[in-house]
Amino acid sequence: MAPRSPKVCIPAFIVRPWPTLSARYGPKWSSDLKLKSHGLEFIEPPVRVTALHPDGQSLSIYSDTARTINELEKFSSHDAASYREFEDCMARLGRVLAPLLSMNSSDD
Repeated sequence: MAPRSPKVCIPAFIVRPWPTLSARYGPKWSSDLKLKSHGLEFIEPPVRVTALHPDGQSLSIYSDTARTINELEKFSSHDAASYREFEDCMARLGRVLAPLLSMNSSDD
Protein backbone atom coordinates (compact mmCIF):
# COMPACT_ATOMS: atom_id res chain seq x y z
CA MET A 1 0.00 0.00 0.00
CA ALA A 2 1.36 3.42 -0.94
CA PRO A 3 1.69 6.14 1.72
CA ARG A 4 -1.39 8.29 1.92
CA SER A 5 -1.41 12.04 2.12
CA PRO A 6 -2.09 13.77 5.45
CA LYS A 7 -5.65 13.64 6.73
CA VAL A 8 -7.39 16.70 8.11
CA CYS A 9 -9.29 15.44 11.17
CA ILE A 10 -10.52 18.79 12.43
CA PRO A 11 -9.71 22.26 11.12
CA ALA A 12 -6.02 23.13 11.65
CA PHE A 13 -5.18 19.60 12.90
CA ILE A 14 -3.36 17.37 10.43
CA VAL A 15 -2.38 13.76 11.03
CA ARG A 16 0.45 12.31 8.99
CA PRO A 17 -0.14 8.57 8.47
CA TRP A 18 3.50 7.92 7.61
CA PRO A 19 5.68 9.99 10.00
CA THR A 20 8.44 7.38 10.31
CA LEU A 21 8.90 7.17 6.57
CA SER A 22 8.94 10.92 6.07
CA ALA A 23 11.30 11.48 9.02
CA ARG A 24 13.69 8.87 7.66
CA TYR A 25 13.70 9.90 4.01
CA GLY A 26 11.95 13.28 3.91
CA PRO A 27 14.96 15.61 3.70
CA LYS A 28 16.69 13.43 1.08
CA TRP A 29 13.55 13.04 -1.01
CA SER A 30 12.66 16.70 -0.78
CA SER A 31 16.13 17.65 -1.94
CA ASP A 32 16.31 15.10 -4.77
CA LEU A 33 12.83 15.92 -6.03
CA LYS A 34 13.11 19.68 -5.41
CA LEU A 35 9.89 19.51 -3.40
CA LYS A 36 10.40 22.94 -1.80
CA SER A 37 9.80 24.44 -5.24
CA HIS A 38 6.39 22.72 -5.10
CA GLY A 39 5.58 24.16 -1.67
CA LEU A 40 6.81 21.44 0.71
CA GLU A 41 7.62 22.70 4.21
CA PHE A 42 9.00 20.72 7.12
CA ILE A 43 7.48 22.05 10.32
CA GLU A 44 9.07 21.53 13.73
CA PRO A 45 6.54 22.13 16.49
CA PRO A 46 7.83 23.66 19.74
CA VAL A 47 6.67 20.62 21.76
CA ARG A 48 8.40 17.34 20.91
CA VAL A 49 6.32 15.17 23.26
CA THR A 50 3.92 15.56 26.18
CA ALA A 51 3.22 12.96 28.85
CA LEU A 52 -0.15 13.19 30.57
CA HIS A 53 -0.67 11.77 34.06
CA PRO A 54 -4.05 10.59 35.40
CA ASP A 55 -3.81 13.10 38.27
CA GLY A 56 -3.94 15.96 35.76
CA GLN A 57 -0.24 16.84 35.70
CA SER A 58 1.67 16.89 32.43
CA LEU A 59 5.29 17.02 31.36
CA SER A 60 6.32 18.44 28.01
CA ILE A 61 9.68 18.13 26.29
CA TYR A 62 10.31 21.14 24.07
CA SER A 63 12.65 21.87 21.17
CA ASP A 64 13.96 24.67 23.38
CA THR A 65 16.35 23.19 25.96
CA ALA A 66 15.88 25.93 28.56
CA ARG A 67 12.12 25.56 28.40
CA THR A 68 12.42 21.78 28.89
CA ILE A 69 14.71 22.28 31.88
CA ASN A 70 12.14 24.64 33.44
CA GLU A 71 9.43 22.03 32.83
CA LEU A 72 11.52 19.25 34.40
CA GLU A 73 12.11 21.38 37.51
CA LYS A 74 8.44 20.82 38.42
CA PHE A 75 9.17 17.11 38.87
CA SER A 76 12.87 16.62 39.58
CA SER A 77 15.66 19.13 40.16
CA HIS A 78 18.17 16.30 39.55
CA ASP A 79 16.67 15.50 36.12
CA ALA A 80 16.49 19.20 35.25
CA ALA A 81 20.18 19.66 36.15
CA SER A 82 21.15 16.60 34.08
CA TYR A 83 18.98 17.31 31.01
CA ARG A 84 21.49 19.40 29.04
CA GLU A 85 24.10 16.62 29.37
CA PHE A 86 21.49 14.03 28.35
CA GLU A 87 20.50 16.11 25.31
CA ASP A 88 24.14 16.52 24.26
CA CYS A 89 24.67 12.75 24.58
CA MET A 90 21.59 12.04 22.44
CA ALA A 91 22.79 14.54 19.81
CA ARG A 92 26.18 12.79 19.60
CA LEU A 93 24.47 9.43 19.31
CA GLY A 94 22.17 10.80 16.62
CA ARG A 95 25.12 12.04 14.56
CA VAL A 96 26.59 8.53 14.65
CA LEU A 97 23.33 6.74 13.81
CA ALA A 98 21.89 9.18 11.24
CA PRO A 99 23.98 7.88 8.31
CA LEU A 100 22.78 4.34 9.04
CA LEU A 101 19.14 5.40 8.63
CA SER A 102 19.69 6.44 5.03
CA MET A 103 21.51 3.27 4.01
CA ASN A 104 19.78 0.88 1.63
CA SER A 105 18.98 -2.59 2.83
CA SER A 106 21.05 -5.39 1.35
CA ASP A 107 17.90 -7.57 1.34
CA ASP A 108 16.86 -6.85 -2.27
